[in-house]
Amino acid sequence: MKPTVRTLLERADLALTLLTDDVLLDPAALDTAVPWVHSSDLADPAPFLEPGQVLLTTGTQFGVDAGHDDPAGFEAYVERLAGAGISALGFGTEVVRAGTPTLLVEACARHGVPLFEVPYRTPFIRVARTVAALNADDSNARQAWALQAQRAISLAALRPDGLGATLAELSARLGTWVGLVDAAGALDREAPAGGLAQPALGEVVGEARSMLRRGQRASRTLEAGASVGAPQRMTLQTLGAGGALRGVLAIGDSPSSTRRAARS
Repeated sequence: MKPTVRTLLERADLALTLLTDDVLLDPAALDTAVPWVHSSDLADPAPFLEPGQVLLTTGTQFGVDAGHDDPAGFEAYVERLAGAGISALGFGTEVVRAGTPTLLVEACARHGVPLFEVPYRTPFIRVARTVAALNADDSNARQAWALQAQRAISLAALRPDGLGATLAELSARLGTWVGLVDAAGALDREAPAGGLAQPALGEVVGEARSMLRRGQRASRTLEAGASVGAPQRMTLQTLGAGGALRGVLAIGDSPSSTRRAARS
């Protein structure tokens, strides 16, 4: 699983403290995947940030004297970070400032930017290494899963009903509905049987027939069942060479993919 802001907050070894009231945040704000952690005390680090990153700062750009803090300066700073699409801002305390500036907490709350406090005993590099390690673990796990799935599907193809077994194995591995529409535009087989109800099933078959009539290799994404308020994202891919299509493979989004799409 990819690291998120919530993942970092839950790690006792980092001892991070969320300062933004989560009631003021988007429900998915703490669960967005974090690709990287960047640290900067620039007054405007936005040009050097990418969406999803976590930014860490000690607050040098705000000055040492809290009595001369400029509310407009904090507002503009957080506004720029929000525009850059960062996942969260971490403030390192006891380096320049004793505690996190109240004006920064208030500005982050107004712009919906999660703000957490990084204690002096937690080096910024430890936060960055934690995210890097978790992303590496996630990548390794995905590669291992892909190899296992490939092997299982290859073995399924050797069974007596190789095609049916392959679709069943693919469905089980992805945790979703898989269907095959033949060259004549009929649903040849599906896994699990009856796993996709009407009208979604009819919409998938109808779109597959349209793709077959065009006779060209293509892929489509379809929100099936939207007319009855139960949309299911389906990916359709033609099989065979252009001009001699053998059918269309339809695969529904897995539950994990649906959750990722909802968070994005």
